[in-house]
Amino acid sequence: MRMPIVVYADFESFTKPIHTCQPDPDKSFTKKYQKHQPSEFCFYVKCIGKSSEPIFFTKTKKAENVADIFVDALEKEINQVWSSEVKEMVLTE
Repeated sequence: MRMPIVVYADFESFTKPIHTCQPDPDKSFTKKYQKHQPSEFCFYVKCIGKSSEPIFFTKTKKAENVADIFVDALEKEINQVWSSEVKEMVLTE
């Protein structure tokens, strides 16, 4: 199926162990054993007929929220691509 815009993205994460208590064996459970903390990402936007330049970001400060930065960068890039692709409709009587 053809799509007007496709985003290819990749995250890299650090994993930290999670210390948990013993689950109840009489009930269904999922045992969490590690937490993923995003550290960097790369993405690019492919639009029908053209592609954007890849966007790279690597976390440099502990307080940086990589997920928020990703969403903001993606929204900005899609708005740029979309605004260059969308043409105003010409309506006649």
